[in-house]
Formats: sequence, structure tokens, C-alpha cells
Amino acid sequence: MGQGIRLGKIAGISLEINYTWFIIFGLLAVTYSTNLFPSLLPAGSPSLMWIFGVSTAVLLFASIVAHELCHAVFARRRGVETSSVTLFFFGGVARMTEEPRTPGAEFEIAAAGPACSFAIAALFGALVVWARLLNLSDGTIWLFTLAGNLNLMLGGFNLLPGLPLDGGRILRALIWWKTGSITRATRAASATGQALGYGLMLIGIIGIFRLAIGPVSGLWMILIGWFLASAAAASYHQLQAQRALEGIPVSKLMTAPVTSVPACATIEELVQNYFLTHAYTGYPILDGESVRGVVNVSHVRDVPRERWPYTTVAEITPPLSPEETVSPDADGWEALAKMAQGGRPCLLVMENGRLLGILSHSDALRLIRTRLQLGV
Repeated sequence: MGQGIRLGKIAGISLEINYTWFIIFGLLAVTYSTNLFPSLLPAGSPSLMWIFGVSTAVLLFASIVAHELCHAVFARRRGVETSSVTLFFFGGVARMTEEPRTPGAEFEIAAAGPACSFAIAALFGALVVWARLLNLSDGTIWLFTLAGNLNLMLGGFNLLPGLPLDGGRILRALIWWKTGSITRATRAASATGQALGYGLMLIGIIGIFRLAIGPVSGLWMILIGWFLASAAAASYHQLQAQRALEGIPVSKLMTAPVTSVPACATIEELVQNYFLTHAYTGYPILDGESVRGVVNVSHVRDVPRERWPYTTVAEITPPLSPEETVSPDADGWEALAKMAQGGRPCLLVMENGRLLGILSHSDALRLIRTRLQLGV
């Protein structure tokens, strides 16, 4: 999802906000405050409109967090850990460390989100009744009403039967249960998700040119459709990658021997003899037989050009951390997931403190491509 801001943890699950989230939050807050609430409450003051508008946007995204946390809670019940919940431009996502292992687990985890949204909608419906009984302000009643309706829409939209939506995962669980093949199930749910995405894009385009809907609404449908189609295709590709790498030890994927850089080399030598000579973006730094860490282009970029001939790579290389290493016996898919979670281009393959090889994304992709071409 890209970089973002970590807000803290809820029940051990990291809550993060991607920078793109601020765009949609601002757009919704402005729309609600300057268009929606003024039409609902013509006599209201501008400051009151902003209070209700921003509150509605906050309640919407709080509901999205609750939706994703429900996925995480039910995933834990099924033995699937969730590392984080991230809010981004198109909503939210609960990042699970692995896929559910059975159709029943997939169904339960997927259904938990929409069920949570519908429960929240019912809660706001009860608050509307309560507010009317107490003769609270029209603004408060509209706030509860909109929050309930938005949760109904959130739950309903997520039940559309196509990946990566919850409805797509429910469809995948049912096909998986019926056929016994998660590959066939994922392919079918991915195709449905792509069809939904292209359908939304087509509706948006036709709506704009025929003026059936406004250009802003049409553009939103095109963007959401594009996101759904892309994410649906990515879901199937991810499963193909997982199937290709699962059970393959890292020792079968790694590049060996490793091109390493002595700790005493200067940055000038590093750039001229390594970065500009070889195709690698990172190199292990060796001090004798000991690995000090991994240096990459970003470390060099932080040093002024005039200091390159006098600064050694040892001075700019961070100490080696366990997150940068992997065992040669580790599962290939788990190693790739470790790289993705840490945003690392490679991992050092080490055993008993000894450097055996290096694993990069290109190493994994090479095997995935070969197995797909051979159909094995």
C-alpha cells in the first residue's frame, strides 16, 4: 500500500493510514460540508455544516476500520494472523500473514466484514430512533442516518461477488468447497472481479458522455472499476506465485556465489566497481568473513558527492538485522513474503553466521515464470 503513518495498535494489530487516505478524506469532508448538509439543513450555519460534514467522514472511516478489524478477529480465530489494518484511497485492507487454509475459514473471515458493517448500520438505525424520541436536532438525526446508510452501502458493495471484495472471497470459498481446488476457485472469482471492474468503468464512461451522471461521479466509477479489475487480476497472480514457490527451499532459489564488497572500500569504488558495473541494487558488506550489513543506492545517495573518495562503505552501512537474513531451508514463498513486508529488494541467505547466497525478487520471479511456462 505504500508508505504511511502508523497510528498505534488495536488488540495487537497495527493501524496505519496511507498518505492517499488524506485525499479521499478531505474530498468527502468538503463534499459533505459544502453540498450535502447545506441541502439537508438549509438554515444551518456554515460552521455547523463543517462539524456535521467532518463528523460524517470520521464515522465512515471508523466504520471501515471496524469492518477490517472484524476480518482480523475472525482470521485469528481460524489461526491466520493479521499484521496490520491500513486505510488508503479506496478504503481499507487487513493484511494477513497467510491465506486461509480451508474453504470454511475463507468463508467465515470474508463474511465477518459485511456482517460487521450491517451490525453498525443497525446500531445507527437504533440511534436515529433514540434521537427522534429525545427530540434531538435534525443535524444529529441526519448524521446518524447517513452513517447508517453508508454502512449499508459499505456492506452491500463488499458483497459483490468478485475478488478482491468480500463477496468475491465468499464466492471463492464456495467454489473451493465444491471443487476442492483453490486455484480454480481463485481463477473464477478473479474473472468475476475483473468483469465487475470493467463493467463499472464502462458505466462511468457511458454516464459521462451521455450526461446520465455527473463527470465527478463518472470519474469515481472509472477509478473504482480500474482498481477492482487490477486487484482481481493481482489476486490470481499472487496465488500462482504462492503455488510456484511453496515447498521450494530458499537454497534452490538463491544466487550464489555472492558478489560482496569489502568494508574498507570507498563509496567511489562502490559506485564505479559495483553499482555501475553489475545489475544489483544492494550488496553485502564483508569485514573479513563477518557480514556487517547490506548497502544499497539510498545509503550512497545520502552522502555528499565530494565525500565519496574518502568515506568507506562500512561508515554508511547499517548493522545487519535478522529481518535482512533468511535460512537456506526456509520456504521460498515465506521468504518472498518477508521481503514484501519489510519492503526489501533482497535477503541474505545465511547459516551459522556464514553467507551462502542472496535471494532477490528476480530470483523468485525467474522460478515462477518457468513453472508457469511449463505448467507445473
